[in-house]
Amino acid sequence: MRRYAVVITCGVCGSRKKNNEESVWLMCGIAGIVGDEESMEEVLSAMTDAQEHRGRSGRSTWVSAFVDAHVGLAHNRMRLIDEAAGVVLPFVDEETGLVIVLDGEIFNYVELREELLPHYTFRTESMAEVVVKAYHRWGERSLERFEGYFSLAIYNRRDEDLFLARDRFGVKPFYYATQRGNFYFASEIGALFAAGIRRNVSAERWAGYLLYSSYGNPYETFWEGVHQLPPGFLLHYNGYSLCEKRWYSLEEQVEAIGHSDADVLDLFYNQVHTSVSRGVAGRMSRGIYLTGSVDSALLLSSIRQAVSDVSLQVYTHYSGRLQDSDALWSSEMVSSTPYSLEQIRTTSAMARKEAVRIHDWQEEPFEDCAAVGLSSMLRTVSKRGVTVLCNGFGLSEVWGDRLERSPQTVSMYDAEELLNPDFRRLARRPEYPHPFADARNNMRYRQLFYEQIPHILRFLDKIGMYYGLQMRSPFMNHRLVELAFVVAKRKEKDSSLWFDRNVAAPLSEKGFRFAPRRKSAVRNAAVRDLDEWMSDSISEMLHGDVPRWLDGAKLGKMCDNYMSGDDSDVAWLWKCLALHRMFTSLSFVLLLRFRM
Repeated sequence: MRRYAVVITCGVCGSRKKNNEESVWLMCGIAGIVGDEESMEEVLSAMTDAQEHRGRSGRSTWVSAFVDAHVGLAHNRMRLIDEAAGVVLPFVDEETGLVIVLDGEIFNYVELREELLPHYTFRTESMAEVVVKAYHRWGERSLERFEGYFSLAIYNRRDEDLFLARDRFGVKPFYYATQRGNFYFASEIGALFAAGIRRNVSAERWAGYLLYSSYGNPYETFWEGVHQLPPGFLLHYNGYSLCEKRWYSLEEQVEAIGHSDADVLDLFYNQVHTSVSRGVAGRMSRGIYLTGSVDSALLLSSIRQAVSDVSLQVYTHYSGRLQDSDALWSSEMVSSTPYSLEQIRTTSAMARKEAVRIHDWQEEPFEDCAAVGLSSMLRTVSKRGVTVLCNGFGLSEVWGDRLERSPQTVSMYDAEELLNPDFRRLARRPEYPHPFADARNNMRYRQLFYEQIPHILRFLDKIGMYYGLQMRSPFMNHRLVELAFVVAKRKEKDSSLWFDRNVAAPLSEKGFRFAPRRKSAVRNAAVRDLDEWMSDSISEMLHGDVPRWLDGAKLGKMCDNYMSGDDSDVAWLWKCLALHRMFTSLSFVLLLRFRM
């Protein structure tokens, strides 16, 4: 068997103090190399530097020599509470012969520890030791027992096997690539580039994105040779081959749930209470992000029932005039609570700087102007010293009507004319699985694993880590998601009706009012702030290399129409801006497989 090297950088672990007072969470990025890397320590340092924002409190390493390679582990960590109470990763478990690093939070690790106590001797109170011993006892099936979100790597020193896994819906990222016979993995694509992976933009992926608004299959990225470990998948590597398979099957879990409609309602509220309690757990500096929606109302109501801590700070953001924004609804929601609300305004100058900044550290496009305001708000929240921010993402996206109203995957108007014919032929029309009998659940499944939700989750993780914030989304709990599919299978065939009757209506009866659902468009205050930047960027784009892919004359006309007040093509312009920033933000010469 070929000897191989492993280098892993990471930075999250949890530790429970013996008096049960506190949990310690460390944010991180994981990365690794499997192979015969000549400058192992140098490459390790470069990868940790590239992900430094995921953990700036320190670094630790573990290295073991083989005949023709090395095994090394390291992580850069971010201390949130008391570093002395935590365990330093990589964690070497001498009892099992396993070494572990992980990114994420396993909320039920204390209960798992109690279940494992008759079989093992624990020398720490850490989450890391619980996870590694759980894997030793139950193998791959241990993942099914973990309540939370994670990406992890476990190296078996005795069997020389590397085990990698990602949580059910991909809340935590995991990327990998192969080059020169070596296997590389990381939490961020930038760390792979720092290790020497070639930076080749995928023309095929961009063509599919521009033509079909597709982010690709769960294993694809916008870079050639760089893959994702799909949500709910695991991977084994033994030095010769990669063995990847799915460990979480949503459709099987949904099929196994046999509760009555009344039971589902109780399960929903019980799980909301549990998830939200976990979302604001700990004594670290915590905050709540509200948007004025029903998601925010349920989050705020549940937090008040779950915790008595009044030190939680609440945040919302807006642009333009306060009276025209959804921040007023957030203010009304908070007015009857003991919490204080800070309304953070994004000015025109801030919006432009933030838009450029986001593109500089994102490795995939974003076309939602709301991301600009969110990024600006998180910058301010981070300066306030907040380290954990709880948000309501996932509730309306899974339970409400946003999925059912999503557009069908067809070419946008004039999209085929805008793309160069040779470039257009590279685009692949996306094909999606249909694991359920009803169309709504298949749409929900598609959005959950293929389209909007994984894209937003990656953005939330990256933007949160960039500012040193742990973003917690309690409504993305897998049991809540599974219940949404169960409801859609019942007689109503529409989880949004169930949601309106059993969630939104009771909240309204309690006095909550929700911000009105605004049409997507685009000519709101946040977008108006970016009009000049958009026009300047498109002008730069027309004089650069990108028109080799696009029809410059039509793109210029599209921009002129938008500046004259026509919003019909604004989504296209945002996509083109993303393409432009992908080129201009890189300081290297891009190697393109597709040449004009």
